[in-house]
Amino acid sequence: MADLALDPLTGDLVISAGDLRIATGAEAIAQDWNLRLGLFVGEWPLDRRIGIDYQNIIFGPKPPESVLRHIYDRVTRETAGIRSIERLEFTFDRRTRQLTVDVAAFIETGEQITLTYRNILFIEPGEDT
Repeated sequence: MADLALDPLTGDLVISAGDLRIATGAEAIAQDWNLRLGLFVGEWPLDRRIGIDYQNIIFGPKPPESVLRHIYDRVTRETAGIRSIERLEFTFDRRTRQLTVDVAAFIETGEQITLTYRNILFIEPGEDT
């Protein structure tokens, strides 16, 4: 797997020595996973079914952790290059309202990689609004 490298903080293309950098292997898989988790359903014009229904499920009132686990597990397993998931964990920061998703996964080469995704505007499952 190979793709144009993106800066993980800004999403900008990475240019090195005047050339676009290419992400390959585990880096490309991690980049694809992060892009998939950030895609709202209906956002991609070529297939409006792809993405996560953040508006109705995630940003709605108190999504149960089981729902979050199902969504992030499914997206992770559907990411090209990921063979299996070893660990899937969530951390909620009440102060910043940030959800962090940490995944340990095995890729097709047999290598284990660690993936981290952070998103804001979450309310902890079970928390009153």
